[in-house]
Amino acid sequence: MRSRARATARTIPQGTLAMFAWDLTVVVAFVVMGRSTHAEPLDFWRSFRTAEPFLLGLALGWFPPLVWRTPLRIVAGLVVGLITVAAGLAIRRVVFAEGISGVFPVVTTGFIVGLMVLGRLIAQQWQSRRR
Repeated sequence: MRSRARATARTIPQGTLAMFAWDLTVVVAFVVMGRSTHAEPLDFWRSFRTAEPFLLGLALGWFPPLVWRTPLRIVAGLVVGLITVAAGLAIRRVVFAEGISGVFPVVTTGFIVGLMVLGRLIAQQWQSRRR
């Protein structure tokens, strides 16, 4: 019995990798669309430099056990999204000395949190239809 519990504790909850991939896609799409909107070149290194604070924020957003234990829950999307945005904006301002003024924080929050939650809603619907 003990070995079965240990094996179960090591398994990755269903949807974890898919939700992480979705969240990563959201951050990349945010950067690509933002650079495109501002008519900035979409070369890899400049885009990566723009994405870097939000990628670090995403990594921090996946630290809470709630997120990786129950990745399909709406609250997990809210948690990872809000941490990604808050940490990303703070890192962008403090570490990278980039601006965060105007409506940028509002647009960032709406886009990232909204799509991370939407991804979970879609995943829940897809999962319930498969049953």
